[in-house]
Amino acid sequence: MEKKYVTVFKHRGFDIQTLKTATPSRGDNLGYTINNGFFAGRNYRLIDDAIDDIDRKLENEQNQCSI
Repeated sequence: MEKKYVTVFKHRGFDIQTLKTATPSRGDNLGYTINNGFFAGRNYRLIDDAIDDIDRKLENEQNQCSI
């Protein structure tokens, strides 16, 4: 069965999502993910943690461009 995600917050163009229906006994995570391939496989306990990761990625990209 395909897992359905819902966007709960957008930050700097990235969708932060959570499972619409989660069943931990089936291995579903209760946290948040970022709908972008760069962040694939990462799960965040808090929306703030996902926001911080997005900001770190964008800061690193900006620093690399200015070299």
